[in-house]
Amino acid sequence: MNALNTFLIIITLCLLSFVTKLYIDHSTEAPVNVQPVEVVEEKTITEDETKEHSQPAIIKVEEVIEAPALQPIELPIVIEKDSFVDEIEPVKIKAFPVTSINFDRFDKSLSTGSSQLEEAIGFAIENNRFQDLCNLLKNELYQPVKKIRKIDKRELDELLGNPIWNHGVNVHTLLELLAKEDLGQLVATSENSKKFYRGILTNPEALTQLLYNLSPHDDLKKALIIWQDIWLSEPDEEIRTKYLNLAIACALVFDVGNIKPKDSYTPIDAISRYTIFRENAEARRLKTILSKLEVSDLVWVVDVALENEEIEWAVRRANFSRRRWGKSYGHIEYLMERAVNGENPYDSYTLAQIEKHGGICGDQTYFSVNTAKANGIPAAGVSGTGDRGGHAWLAYKPNDEEWDTTTGRYEDYSNGSVKNSQTNRKMAEFDLMLLSDRKMKSQKVRQAKTLLRFIRILETMKHDKIEVRQAYEVTLDRAPLIAESWTEYVGFLESVDPELTQKEWQTVIASIERTFKEHPTMWMTARNITQKHIWKHLDEEEIENDQSRYRREITRKFPSRRDIIQQVLVDQIATVLKTEDFAKIRSFYRQAFRHFGKDTLNYTFISAQYFKVTKAFPDESDTICDDIENYFSRYVDKESGDYFKAKTEIGILKTISKYYGEIGDPRKAKKYSKEAKKRQEKSKKNAL
Repeated sequence: MNALNTFLIIITLCLLSFVTKLYIDHSTEAPVNVQPVEVVEEKTITEDETKEHSQPAIIKVEEVIEAPALQPIELPIVIEKDSFVDEIEPVKIKAFPVTSINFDRFDKSLSTGSSQLEEAIGFAIENNRFQDLCNLLKNELYQPVKKIRKIDKRELDELLGNPIWNHGVNVHTLLELLAKEDLGQLVATSENSKKFYRGILTNPEALTQLLYNLSPHDDLKKALIIWQDIWLSEPDEEIRTKYLNLAIACALVFDVGNIKPKDSYTPIDAISRYTIFRENAEARRLKTILSKLEVSDLVWVVDVALENEEIEWAVRRANFSRRRWGKSYGHIEYLMERAVNGENPYDSYTLAQIEKHGGICGDQTYFSVNTAKANGIPAAGVSGTGDRGGHAWLAYKPNDEEWDTTTGRYEDYSNGSVKNSQTNRKMAEFDLMLLSDRKMKSQKVRQAKTLLRFIRILETMKHDKIEVRQAYEVTLDRAPLIAESWTEYVGFLESVDPELTQKEWQTVIASIERTFKEHPTMWMTARNITQKHIWKHLDEEEIENDQSRYRREITRKFPSRRDIIQQVLVDQIATVLKTEDFAKIRSFYRQAFRHFGKDTLNYTFISAQYFKVTKAFPDESDTICDDIENYFSRYVDKESGDYFKAKTEIGILKTISKYYGEIGDPRKAKKYSKEAKKRQEKSKKNAL
């Protein structure tokens, strides 16, 4: 009999004795008009019945006429030793079986090269001891540096040449990126989960591919769940290995946001997307060898926003070679009626319907991009604006080394943007080009990323900051085009004490400008550092001179990067406005029109900024609007016969009309409104 049952029997018997005693005491007083009481038949509660019920028996008392006196029943209460509490054996926590890892002893028979590392990983998985594993790895990875207390290129090269150490860094990185309790929950789901995580944590190539391609915007936990689902759906170990990169690409694409085909509310399933590509690859129906593509390329394939039936149509019917896939864009006939009147010629928005009826640039891009992806070719749709308005064109990889972004592009449309397949975020076309730079595919880049992860361990271990800085510089020297390295390096430099001198910051700025002279987005980082750490030492005139220098360099190096040009202009405008000198402000805007106003979009931007000045200088409103009008006539207005260019010019005429209306000049407002209407009718008629 256990303690709980014993306790229940005792309580029941005590209650019975207490109720009986109350009844006896009450009956001996013999009060007037007291109603006698009848006791319902008592039931003896046996030990077996007590075991069946977890609650004490209820003794029922009802009022009746006269009852004989009852004598109290003496019940012996026997309490056995330890009857209330079971003996609880203390939980014994197993000691972590591995206390050190010998990085110098490589075992070729093991995938990681280390029996100690594999034992530690296995124990952590079986016993949910990931924090202990993380601590062990952090201490062991730090030991080689701790012994010598000095970091130089030779020492770091030796560490990078050690495959066990490299894999240890990757395992530690994954543990740090994913909350330990989350990993414990994922692993504890099933025995298959344990097999999956043991597989990736002891597979250097799998873990390297995951971490090398992981973005800060990825949902790592969800990506691992997707990867495991794909892994379970593919029981053939040989096929799993062959299409490892495909599985990782699907995990990194489908972890954020839903990919839905046109006119569908049902998102595409990651497993079905993996399956159809693997099946077509095995059947050799694609234009690429899918098993040889990098994860960084495959993310631009598996995100194809088509139903499986449409993918099959593209594989069967889109008969263009990979090198000349650009022909697929022009294969779709351009429909001016759709551009001018917005006509919809399609019964449903399918590839077959687009091929049959034609379409505008957006339809041409949709067809060429998705048929390329369906055939295993990395591709993306690019969109941008210029003097012909909004436009869309094709970017694809005609080979494994480079992107071609020229198909369908107009001459002055060099500042396009794409949606990043992996993060669902907008990215500049130039950043896409940086990703495809051959230098970003080298072994040195992988090593630099490993060093970057190790530096985070050094900082956690409070290593000497001079040595940490040296490690950063070795990393940057090894692979200078990794923007992440520069960002973290600059953040580190901003945290050191004492603060860097102006000369030291200028050296860093010069290095960034030199490294990214062909990649303007990162080149602008140098300007941001200049604003933050150099300008505070300069007076207003020196700042203005430095702004002018940047403006000249951008005009020379990146004339097509309107976004950067406009950012620099905004900064300089803020400086000029502080003077509250209209003559100086006007001179600046007239100069900006001369330098950048020949580009329609830059002209529109400068005009909008200049018109804002009327609020501060209302007496100069006529002068400002006249300048805007004059530079339109001088640089922009061509009275073009091209429908799309004419449409842009008409939009500017309407804006000028609005400006004059706002400053109280109805005559000129009406003049430009009337001119815009006349040109609109004429251009539409000519287009059709």
